[in-house]
Amino acid sequence: MKRVFIFSLLCLACSVNVLYGQDNDRQILAEQDLLGTARYTALSGAMAAVGGDVSAVRDNAAALGVFLHDEITVSLNWQTKGGDTRLGATNAAYLFNHQSKNLESKVVSNSFMIQYQRLNNFYRRYSLENSNVPTSQTDYMAQSISGITLGALQEHGWSNHAAWIGKFGYEGYLIDPVDTVSSNADYRSILENGESVNAMIEVKERGYLDEYTLGWGMNVNHKWYVGLSLNLRVLDYSKNTYYDEAFSNGKGYGLETSVDMHGVGFNANLGAILKPFDWWRLGLALQTPTWYNLKVDTYSRLYSDAVNPQ
Repeated sequence: MKRVFIFSLLCLACSVNVLYGQDNDRQILAEQDLLGTARYTALSGAMAAVGGDVSAVRDNAAALGVFLHDEITVSLNWQTKGGDTRLGATNAAYLFNHQSKNLESKVVSNSFMIQYQRLNNFYRRYSLENSNVPTSQTDYMAQSISGITLGALQEHGWSNHAAWIGKFGYEGYLIDPVDTVSSNADYRSILENGESVNAMIEVKERGYLDEYTLGWGMNVNHKWYVGLSLNLRVLDYSKNTYYDEAFSNGKGYGLETSVDMHGVGFNANLGAILKPFDWWRLGLALQTPTWYNLKVDTYSRLYSDAVNPQ
C-alpha cells in the first residue's frame, strides 16, 4: 500500500511594514491594470498632460484643475483575465468645481474631488504541464539548504524561513545528505542522473487593489493647472498554488502553498500642467512612494510518497 507523508508549515498573522519577501508577491503591489473611465482606458492612460478626466488624477493631480464644472462619474468594466471573467465598477467619483467670482483674479476655479478607483483585479487562474523534464524542484530544494548543517536541519523548531522548501524536501525524503554526520552541509536530490519527471502546476488568484482619493486642483488663467491628491490604497489578495512532480520511478510529491495579503497603503501626488499654447500642454507630476502596512499569512503543505521505508 502506498505510504504518504505529510509535512506542513503554518505562519499566522505575520504583520509587516515592508513588502512581502518573495519577488512575485512584491510585484502585485506595483502592478496596475489599465482601469478607469472609458475615456482614460480608450487613450491607454496617456492623459498626464491632458487632464480633464478623474482617472488621470492617478498619474497627475493637476488633471483636476482642467475641469470647469461639477461632475459625477461611474464606470463599469467587463474584464477577462487568466480564464476569469468579471463585471464590476472600476471608477466612481464626485467632483465639485467652484468658479472664482473675482473677475480680476487670475485664479479661474478650484476643483475638489472624492474618488474610488480599482487599480488591479487579481482574479485569474491557470495551469501548466510538462513531460520528461530533465530537472526537478528537488534539485532546488537541495541547493536552498546548502551550507546548513545536518544537525541544524534536524532540530525541532527550525525557523530558517528563507530555506523552508529545503526543510520540506528533507522531511519528505526528497533530498538526502551527502554524508550522515551532523556537520554535513551538502545535500542532493533522490533522483538519479538521467531520471526525468512529469511536472504540473495549478495557480488560482483572487482579490483586488483599490484606491480612494481626496483631490484638489486649481486653474490659473487657463495657462497653469496645479493639483494635489491624497490616496489610500486597500489590498486584498490571495494565491493558492499546487505543484506536482511524478518521477519516472513511480514515486513523486505534491506541494501546496497559499499566500494571503491584506492591508492598506498611503501615498500623495503633486502635479502641474502648463499650457503655453492651445495645442501644447506639458505635464509634471511628483508621486511619493506608497507606504504599506500589511498582514501576510502563508501556509505550505508537502505530500510525498518517497517516504523512508523503515
